[in-house]
Amino acid sequence: ENFNSTMFSSYIDLGFLELRTSVSHFSVGLSFIPNKGNKNIVHGLVNSTTVGHIHLAKSRAMEVAASRILRERQINENSSTHMGVIKSYRSSGATPVASTQQLSNQLDKDQNIASMNPNGLDNEPPSISTSPININFGIITSGSRMSRVPVNIINNFGHAVRVMRISVALKTVMEEGVLVNDIINETHKFDVRVDFIGKQVYHLSSTRGDDKESFQIGGDVVIPPHSILKHPITIRSMFNPSLEHIVLPRSYTGSIIIWATGDLNVTYLEWEQQLISHKSFGSEYITEVPFEAAILPGNFEISTDTVLFPSHFSMLSKEERARTKLRTNAKTPETFDRELEITNNFAVPVSVTQIQIADTGKDDDLCHKYFSTPLFDSLTEGQKPKADRKDSLKGVSVRFHFQSDENVGPFPKKCMLSLDTDRVGRQNLPLIIYSGELIGDLDLPDGRRVNKDCMRTVNNASTTSSGMPCIHDWVERSFAGKVLSDAIFHMQQTRSRQMTWPQSCVEKSHDPLESYFLQLFPADHGKIHSLQPIVIPVGSVNAGDVVIRSVFLTNLNHVPVEVTTSSAAFENVNITIGVTPASLQSLMMKMKNKGKHDVAYFLAESPVAKDILSNLTSSVDIALSSRADGSELPSLFARHHIVQTLDDSTNFLDETMTEDRHGIMKCSCGFLLSTDGSTHVETSTKMISSNKWSIPPGGIARYSIQIRVPDKISLRSDITSFVQTGLMLQTNHGQAMPIILTYSALVGKLQLIP
Repeated sequence: ENFNSTMFSSYIDLGFLELRTSVSHFSVGLSFIPNKGNKNIVHGLVNSTTVGHIHLAKSRAMEVAASRILRERQINENSSTHMGVIKSYRSSGATPVASTQQLSNQLDKDQNIASMNPNGLDNEPPSISTSPININFGIITSGSRMSRVPVNIINNFGHAVRVMRISVALKTVMEEGVLVNDIINETHKFDVRVDFIGKQVYHLSSTRGDDKESFQIGGDVVIPPHSILKHPITIRSMFNPSLEHIVLPRSYTGSIIIWATGDLNVTYLEWEQQLISHKSFGSEYITEVPFEAAILPGNFEISTDTVLFPSHFSMLSKEERARTKLRTNAKTPETFDRELEITNNFAVPVSVTQIQIADTGKDDDLCHKYFSTPLFDSLTEGQKPKADRKDSLKGVSVRFHFQSDENVGPFPKKCMLSLDTDRVGRQNLPLIIYSGELIGDLDLPDGRRVNKDCMRTVNNASTTSSGMPCIHDWVERSFAGKVLSDAIFHMQQTRSRQMTWPQSCVEKSHDPLESYFLQLFPADHGKIHSLQPIVIPVGSVNAGDVVIRSVFLTNLNHVPVEVTTSSAAFENVNITIGVTPASLQSLMMKMKNKGKHDVAYFLAESPVAKDILSNLTSSVDIALSSRADGSELPSLFARHHIVQTLDDSTNFLDETMTEDRHGIMKCSCGFLLSTDGSTHVETSTKMISSNKWSIPPGGIARYSIQIRVPDKISLRSDITSFVQTGLMLQTNHGQAMPIILTYSALVGKLQLIP
């Protein structure tokens, strides 16, 4: 019957009142929620469930306790002030802080402190207040899921005060016709959080296992006497819609409850115990910041293609290139304009009043270097884009600026286009810059898979690099690299002196190594933007053996990337797309996993399907990469990925090679070189594959390289090291990947003599 002695405390609330009813057990959180000016801790008990009649179970002790609480509080069951704490932030407050004078002197130096004139406060009682005094988050939609409002805390007392606890309370009784259980069971959530500027916030685990959250502030928030602490906290609202459920229009109200103390030496636990024991303790140090928000279902639907911007002009579609060159008199432009394809999916007409480019990464200037909005900025008020429900929003254009000196790399850059509207607040749309580059990984002889990039030291600092810088490092460090470099230089000098180069062959770079690799690729295969040679250490292998190594290419772009083997076979090596064993059963499982149960049923039951698919025992080795986890790429992968099957992996090489054609390297050649000088082969004949394989967004493809090691008859010594070039991969986005193989051929075998 003594409430204070039977309640139990936790980090979530001051305590809980547990009620055992005819339906279930309920717990009422007891927290710092003002109730119509009465600053008592306990709220009333009101039946806000979907059950029409609910009563306490026939437990005499529970019945007496609940009746006494209801009688003493004189609860009005028609009251609309029913809020529940959804999260709390408590002061660390484990040890006393500095003295008042020391603290005031220290805080006076803080630019975030503004002093008030005490003479103007004579008629005002001492209190804690905020600016703003209330918050209206406005309309929140699935396209504008976050809103931030900075808050000042004002101390009207003649002494410093310390913030001890901030709670977020949300109204639990909604508008008429909306049941509490409907709100609880919604998968999409409206959430309000408190951010503390310049301070860490640590999550505290709940001792009750419920959904409420509790945090501890890493440091004290102290306000000197008669001062305004500028923006120590920011109130952040978020809306997380569920893709599986319909979002209904709804209004939310609640309060941010701030409790402080004038005792700078009290610990948090001491302060909490005093608050529990004395109803009126600290009531003058509490302030409430009411907030409200409205959820409006709908969004701006935008075509995926229109938000993807390639880093080079040649990667644009033929139509967009032609349209842009028409504007620039056939010159390669430095910019191009694109109107975004946007559909208004809100239930109300919407007008766009302003747009701006926003950065999302660490480089604050990146997005403004690539994007601008001159066409929209030139519109008058009467020309601003507007659209009725389900209509297209015409006139939202962005200008993309090509950056010839910038390397986007294999990881796309994301910017945001913010649209301010008249009816639905601010809507954010992504703008993605991509290069089309793939990430290459290698299988080493010891079974490890490593990235092809290298670590280089620049200005005494280690940095990751790729492409020609890695090749130059390899040439300087390895004997095989020096042998290849010397052979390239000698070949170029000999052909120049003998004037055997075709007139169409010109030096593509002042760097002989780079020029050699660029000339491996035919000009009709498209412009090369990124030269990424790959050195593959095959290891030690027996003379005359056939060895297979794998190269893995990962696509983290938001578009498919098509890969062609510009040289599929050369001398004693070839490269093909990897294959994996497949079966009709595995094909059906893939269909089921994608939700295509009707297709899976057809494959399993149709005699025609069984007959056609019975011989398809292998599939192309393209799968979803683990690097795509946590992004939107898995959904794009599922959309673009097509299950490709082949007759079997044994016949795959023969099949594809019959479709290949012979080609001649007019401006370069492939090398097979031994480091001891015994083997020096230059070959300009190659096999060009007619197969092109598309790697979906987020996908990883395995390419298989087969090497037929020279036999022991052609070797002078027991161990002969080789370096070989000639195999080439190329993408439709201008990435060229010549492959360099290094291996040691062994004559003889180890034999164990008993």
